[in-house]
Amino acid sequence: MYESIENLDNTRGMEVKDWVTTPSTRQEIMNRFKNFLKSFTDAKGQKIYLERIKHMGEDNHTSIELDYNHLAEMSQELALFLPQAPEQMLPIMNEALKVKKKILSAL
Repeated sequence: MYESIENLDNTRGMEVKDWVTTPSTRQEIMNRFKNFLKSFTDAKGQKIYLERIKHMGEDNHTSIELDYNHLAEMSQELALFLPQAPEQMLPIMNEALKVKKKILSAL
């Protein structure tokens, strides 16, 4: 069980690339990214990333297009960490996307 991290941008003096790989931070990043994927809505009120994930599974694709501005709008911390530690962040985000894809496939 990991502790919840409310203030994700408080790296406690660690470099971002090290901070995002700690177990609690990694889990919090996954939780926030999954929340982004399931709840972000466009101007028309459509949950565009859930739709993209659904089509990803239907079309047998392995990725979706993500608008960085959408991520920044909903989660400034994730948007801040991504360019600072892409090698560490992208695998975490990919894992969260796979989890979402499996959940949608089961429905």
